[in-house]
Amino acid sequence: MFFINQAPFSFDLSVYELFTALHLGGTLLLNDAATCKDSQRFISRIAHYGGSVWVSTPTFAYLYLTEPAFVAETLPCLHSFLFCGEALPKMTAQRLLDRFPTSRVLNTYGPTEATVATTLIDVTRDVLAQYPDMPVGYPKPEGNVRTTPDGTRDEPGEIEIIGPHVSIGYFNAPDLNAQKFFEVDGQRAFRTGDYGYFYDGILFFNGRRDEQVKLNGFRIELGDITAQMLAVQGVADAIAVPLKVGEAVKRIIGFVRAQPGSDNQLVRTELLARLKKELPEYMVPGDIVFVDAFPVNTSHKTDRKALIEGYLKR
Repeated sequence: MFFINQAPFSFDLSVYELFTALHLGGTLLLNDAATCKDSQRFISRIAHYGGSVWVSTPTFAYLYLTEPAFVAETLPCLHSFLFCGEALPKMTAQRLLDRFPTSRVLNTYGPTEATVATTLIDVTRDVLAQYPDMPVGYPKPEGNVRTTPDGTRDEPGEIEIIGPHVSIGYFNAPDLNAQKFFEVDGQRAFRTGDYGYFYDGILFFNGRRDEQVKLNGFRIELGDITAQMLAVQGVADAIAVPLKVGEAVKRIIGFVRAQPGSDNQLVRTELLARLKKELPEYMVPGDIVFVDAFPVNTSHKTDRKALIEGYLKR
């Protein structure tokens, strides 16, 4: 079993590749940053060595979905995709299943403070059809996950993780430890700052607490805006990002990646219609910007700062 490395070892996502490969007696296929940025070279290297397990953020995988050679015919040994670090868009999962029909798409959730992965689900076509939101999975057996208060799709609660896999705390940060870490029935517990809810025993992620901003005196959940944009037909991925001057939010920008072959103008019209119907006026983005790809940072996550910088240079 060849685990395909692409994450820098400074990024906790690499824990999947390193320790899972060691635990299973597999092989770690190492790749430097230059190789990961060269799609043809990266795909050829995976094909040559028979890479079988892909571990990455959803953003990194989406970049490769633009490559015609990123298909099962070219990479017949690639049987599993494992995602963490960001929310996995349903369209990304669907396109992977279309291109790799016999492969598994595994979605996980978990912060660094709880040994990275705390939940897991096998994202099948049936799962995509059954749930309107993308599930992040069932909690691991030796741990416990809850939302406080009990969350619903309309009113999510803060996700708390309890169990032996929770960290003992941050180094030399007693105030932050007191805020984030606590105990439940003698076990370590962690307040994630993430919102979510359970349905059918499955956890659904609903954004982060620090995605809450104020605009013109109104408190806005950026995750709510993103969720509404993602629900529009023709949208492959989307994100709501605040445009700030200093610490003051001046407007919300909706960045959108359209599905291949979609008419951007038609998607824009449908986006604005849904946003105006489902959200208060003050939450509707001040601008909708279409991009071919979302920029990524060194951890291969969507780079919000780069999106805003590109917007300001237009």
